[in-house]
Amino acid sequence: GERLGQGVKIFGDFHSIYSLAAISYPPFTLLITMNSLHILLVLFGMVMLIKDKAKKPLASFFMFTFIMTLLLFMSPLAHKGDGERNFLMLYPFLAFFAGVGTRYSIQLLEKISTIKMHHKKIVVGCLLLVLVAGSITILTVHPFESSYFNLMIGGTSTVAKYDIQPVTYWLDEFKLTLEWINQLPKNTSIAVAPSTAPYSWYQSVGMLREDIILKDSMVEHPDYLIASQKEFPIYYATKKGIVRRDDMPAILGMTDDNGLHWELQYNKVAYVENNQGVELVKIYKMKYTLLGHE
Repeated sequence: GERLGQGVKIFGDFHSIYSLAAISYPPFTLLITMNSLHILLVLFGMVMLIKDKAKKPLASFFMFTFIMTLLLFMSPLAHKGDGERNFLMLYPFLAFFAGVGTRYSIQLLEKISTIKMHHKKIVVGCLLLVLVAGSITILTVHPFESSYFNLMIGGTSTVAKYDIQPVTYWLDEFKLTLEWINQLPKNTSIAVAPSTAPYSWYQSVGMLREDIILKDSMVEHPDYLIASQKEFPIYYATKKGIVRRDDMPAILGMTDDNGLHWELQYNKVAYVENNQGVELVKIYKMKYTLLGHE
């Protein structure tokens, strides 16, 4: 059967590599993850390059090579998912077209400008516009800069709201647990293996209740331990050192910062998140027993 990782997750569902969703994944991802200004420059550059008869050989070469490369990445032969990392070869073409678009934009501004401006001033102005657009981008996606979606799609919050694409870059399976966690009692605390980062982001955009307390260490005695069940190795920090998730026994001994011995027991599974028969996340109800002083 087809492994889960070979398809794509889009609009909340997993799709086969042979589906229309998977085939259209590369161009769709490019359109929603590039800065909107850059997209406009790319499209303008393509149009102007085609219209310029003097540059027809150059335009034909770049357009043909770009389209054939794009079709290759759209085909079932290419790996899908994980954002843009699997079709980075497209970016030199996009940079070229954006450069052409910028050049023609400057020429157009010089022609239609009612104020006589020096060529260098227009170039500097355009560069500043690009820098400002990029800076606004960084500010608007904080605190999760690794997942940027442009204003054409409504930004990262809109993508998260409608589950258009994963917004946490990794460990997106944790999103499936939000409904269950949001039903927990007030001020419930959770620890997460391997990282609380996705839950921090969900909390910052209002998808996770504000009163849910995120713990960075088992020493802080969280009420629940949330553990990803992905195939890749997960290592978790305890007072006993760094241990692999698969090697963690159901009962651990721990000494806190005050020199108290505790017994951690997490063999009671409170919730399991499944998808297509695959266990993605397990949530353990923690139990602590005070054993005494060091």
